[in-house]
Amino acid sequence: MLISQRMKKVDILIVKKMADIVAEEIVKFGDFEAIEVSGEKAKRYLLTKESEDVYIHQLMELEKRVNYLMASFSKIAGSFQTASISVSKDMNLLREDEIEENIKSIGNEMLKYYKEMENLKKENEDLEIKITKLNFFSSYKEGLKKINDLEHFSLWFGAIPVTNYDGFVSAMQGIPSTIYSVKVINNNHIILFSAASSVRDKVEQILKNVYFKDYGLPYEAGKDEKSQLIHYAFQLSTNLDQELWMEKKLTDMALKNLAVLQNIKKSIRFYMSRLHLKEEMAFTGMACLFSGWVPASQVKKLRENIERITENKCVFLEQSASEVIMQEGLTPPTKLSNPRILRPFERLVSIFGIPGYSEIDPTIIAAISYVIMYGAMFGDIGHGLAIAFVGILILLIKKFKAFKNFGILFLFIGISSAVFGLLYGEIFGYDILRPIWLRPLSHIMDILTIAIIFGAFMISLGIIISTINNFMEKNFAGLFFSVHGVAGLVFYWSLLYLGYSVLSKKGLPSYFWLIPSFAVLLIIFEKKLERLFSSRKAEQEEENTGVFFGFMEVFESSLSFLSNTVSFMRVGAFVLNHSALMSVVFIISSMSKNPIIRWFIILLGNIIVIGFEGFIVAIQALRLEYYEFFSKFFKTSGRSFEGLGIYKNQS
Repeated sequence: MLISQRMKKVDILIVKKMADIVAEEIVKFGDFEAIEVSGEKAKRYLLTKESEDVYIHQLMELEKRVNYLMASFSKIAGSFQTASISVSKDMNLLREDEIEENIKSIGNEMLKYYKEMENLKKENEDLEIKITKLNFFSSYKEGLKKINDLEHFSLWFGAIPVTNYDGFVSAMQGIPSTIYSVKVINNNHIILFSAASSVRDKVEQILKNVYFKDYGLPYEAGKDEKSQLIHYAFQLSTNLDQELWMEKKLTDMALKNLAVLQNIKKSIRFYMSRLHLKEEMAFTGMACLFSGWVPASQVKKLRENIERITENKCVFLEQSASEVIMQEGLTPPTKLSNPRILRPFERLVSIFGIPGYSEIDPTIIAAISYVIMYGAMFGDIGHGLAIAFVGILILLIKKFKAFKNFGILFLFIGISSAVFGLLYGEIFGYDILRPIWLRPLSHIMDILTIAIIFGAFMISLGIIISTINNFMEKNFAGLFFSVHGVAGLVFYWSLLYLGYSVLSKKGLPSYFWLIPSFAVLLIIFEKKLERLFSSRKAEQEEENTGVFFGFMEVFESSLSFLSNTVSFMRVGAFVLNHSALMSVVFIISSMSKNPIIRWFIILLGNIIVIGFEGFIVAIQALRLEYYEFFSKFFKTSGRSFEGLGIYKNQS
């Protein structure tokens, strides 16, 4: 866990005709990061490259179509139902010729359903409009007919889109007219209005501009409105039932096809990975060469697979990462190796950066320290168990599968908060339990002192990790003389001892000043002393500059060590803040004599504290990890291992 997976560089030489099957096997194997074969090696062996751009673009277009279909089906099925869909591990990859055929088939099926739904909704809209006409005008038919027959008046009945209705009313204000909005159907205002026949042409132009749909006057439908009304209502009821049935059928079809589309996308990713791999390999007239990084633990398995499918007609070479660094100057990728339970904290580390291949992976250290800091700052049995319960729900409910990492994180920090709550004797802000350790508000100085001691420990641990990293990278100058090496650690501990002596009013040993002075000299002359471990000789000007910057580094480091250590006081401050906030909640609740209101205030206060303060504490703990701890050793010089098996995780 503290060290990333060891890597080996492998070179696989095969006959050219086997390139496709070997590439396919490597992609299925997954743990293979291709290295481009170029430069001196390509010239030495007369190697050439072959472009696969055209086919890659074809696959990218297919993937766009799949993404569009998946987005459409996800909208139909709903996000929670979609989250529960997963591709079975037993599903086989589709053949290349099957991919487009399946996409086309699914697209046509979706289009067919959409057209049927669209036609049905249009028919329902027409029926609803007819029913509205007959209902509204059944008693005014003769009168309307007489008005319409008048030479100086014109009547209109129809629909205007809701978005255009206000504009229509404004445009008609300068024209003598009467407008009546009957009903809104499917974002359309059904209206009846009249105007003078002399302005009919002007009105018709306005209606054209607002996309007016003319439905005709009700008397045009015939004489037997009652039987027509019953017929239309029955037809509408039947259609609405059919629409509900079709919506359910469409949802079922969406869920079924989402799983198929995910498998299609997986297949596309597979073939894209294979093509990218082939682009990185190099060819001669009869042979081709694959080069890449493989986890050392997987090299034997890959060798056996390649030898099996090529019937031992291959050359399989492997080199350790250290040999490759020395001989070819290539930097191995970093593949972190942590248990699934630490994956949320691995993600927090990755946000800050990726550790170099030879650096310590701080995930487990960050996990332990983060959980401790969060629990200490948010110590309360009730609040902690509430957070842990949310974490358990996320882990158990399949619909929240995508948030599984948050579930694990909430479970850890919730348990930590509950444990510290037991130590403080607090449950939902009440001091009703006897504390196993102490009550924060009664021991303020003790809390702040412990926070500073914890901070000094974390900073010291960061410097120790830095020295280990320097040793693993064979950077002996950094190991002994840098501010984040042995010299820096001695200097920091000297400052801590000096601070302790001043505060406790104890005298210093006579030889004390020799220790920090020696450490300071090592830091100042780090660049000069580096020549003892390096063949490079610095110029005089560079040496003088190095000494100047050495003085500046000592000054900056003194301030940095002080501010970093004091910064951990926020752990103690939030311990006190949590208790103080709950005290405020109880004071406010006591102002009400109504017990229901009083308990409501307490409940609301607890919810706000859990949500708001819990979030703030999470950010503060993360800040301490990043800026006070990681900054002492984390160079973020690494890059993630990007194996071809990444296609398996695409969705």
